[in-house]
Amino acid sequence: MAAGVETTIAKPPKLSHSQKILEAIDLLAADGIRGATPDQIIERAKRKHPSRLNIIFQPWWDNAFSKLEASGEIHGIRNPVYTQDSPSNRLYQRPLKEKTR
Repeated sequence: MAAGVETTIAKPPKLSHSQKILEAIDLLAADGIRGATPDQIIERAKRKHPSRLNIIFQPWWDNAFSKLEASGEIHGIRNPVYTQDSPSNRLYQRPLKEKTR
């Protein structure tokens, strides 16, 4: 290392609530939970991604989820925590990205 050169370790960027939801959906979808029941989703999340499961219990989840739905980022993973009339209490998945060769 050259003298007088300082190095800093960059912190990972702080994720917004929407980004956390999308990341969790992507992680769970990558595990093949599309079409799974809410109980199956939770059990798989507990085993594979326990740190991600806690986001669905956060008070901001429903509001951020509704905004993502309105923006078209996600569409019709079910959130098993909320009541029947909650906007996030539906089956959701992110649009599939087309594979390019």
